[in-house]
Amino acid sequence: MNWKKNAVLATALVACAAGAVPTASAGEHGDKLSMCMQATLTADDKRMLTQWIFGALAAHPAVAHMSAVTEVQRKESDVAMARMFERLLTKDCRSEAVNVLRLEGTESFGNAFTALGEMAGRQIFEAPEVTAVAGRMVQQIDQKAIEKAFTDAAPGRPKTGK
Repeated sequence: MNWKKNAVLATALVACAAGAVPTASAGEHGDKLSMCMQATLTADDKRMLTQWIFGALAAHPAVAHMSAVTEVQRKESDVAMARMFERLLTKDCRSEAVNVLRLEGTESFGNAFTALGEMAGRQIFEAPEVTAVAGRMVQQIDQKAIEKAFTDAAPGRPKTGK
């Protein structure tokens, strides 16, 4: 495989992992690829995608000390993700992938994978266990300070700059 093809695949995987970052919309063919991939994923695919994204994020220096993901688990997750990626592009959504690369290029291709990552991110935060943990942060917010900030932002109020 040449460097250009490797770059396209790497871009797609990074886009998938970074799915929480908003991007420009894909073109018509990129949208079709995105819809195909999302419609084709099985429950096991979605679970594996969530695990792969978590394993990748857990490697970040700011959180690595908080995770117990082993290199063996990362390798298993990488292999499973690679097989799913191959299946999506060579079987399940082959014609959509070919069309997006031929007619819209690599950016639209990457955007389709970003949408897949966004879907996975939504699924992570829809889990009741995650929602409960995330909700604990809200209990630490100074509600009166927030209310004051919103009151100060009301139309017709002078700007304070603070």
